[in-house]
Amino acid sequence: MLSPMASNSFTRALWWALPFLLLVAVLSCATVFPDILEGLGIGALMQCVSSESTRNAVFPCRRPIRHAVVQETWWLPKASTRINDLMAEDGPLLPYLLLVMQLYTSTVEKSAPKSAWWCPWWCVVVVCWAAMTAVRMVIFLGVHPFNFYFSDHIFLLNSMMAQIQMSLAMTIYRRESCPGPECWYFLEVTLAWALVFLTLVEAFMTAWLYHTCFASWLALLVSTIIFQSTACIFRCLLRCAPIDEKRSKLINGDSRRERGSRV
Repeated sequence: MLSPMASNSFTRALWWALPFLLLVAVLSCATVFPDILEGLGIGALMQCVSSESTRNAVFPCRRPIRHAVVQETWWLPKASTRINDLMAEDGPLLPYLLLVMQLYTSTVEKSAPKSAWWCPWWCVVVVCWAAMTAVRMVIFLGVHPFNFYFSDHIFLLNSMMAQIQMSLAMTIYRRESCPGPECWYFLEVTLAWALVFLTLVEAFMTAWLYHTCFASWLALLVSTIIFQSTACIFRCLLRCAPIDEKRSKLINGDSRRERGSRV
């Protein structure tokens, strides 16, 4: 049997990692989705229009369609195209909406580790976000010409997911260490999961239509090494977050009950 503390730690870790696990699941579904459509007999009904031809040649959509435009069909929601446009234009900035909200609600400040820093914790968080964005942009520009072999969009989406996970980690630790009214908690969680949903839809469309399976999974692997590892380090720092008096009493109470049961 897991102790209450161990159980809570596992639940917290699972909640934090869930967006990334969903991303992996979505890419797995997108990998086999064309075969499912062919099996259902509707794959050939999906048509694409070439954007590189002045004649607007129409052809059956087959991965990767690259810069072709997908014609509207009854089973492909039009919203997916709008999400693709939103993520392509403003996607890298979306995690910053959540960060700005957390700065406003003091979540960043109240989740600060107790370890000493040479500058305020919010500065560390902002610099970390900016550094991740800079690294993402440099690598994105470097691999973009070779997107047949490396999905620049999946790379971008996984980096965004890592930033969202880091924000969720601060939200979770603030809720545990600073009990009180939780209006801020529901606002942050709602926005975070709305961004996760948009990211998952875009990842599915990208891996299904626009890039090869090899390119998508290679980009996921590389971005996981770079950005998910950064998110893990960030979460480890938050484990040193200050524990308030109420939480300390709860932990000490659990420890005493556990020792009593052993006796």
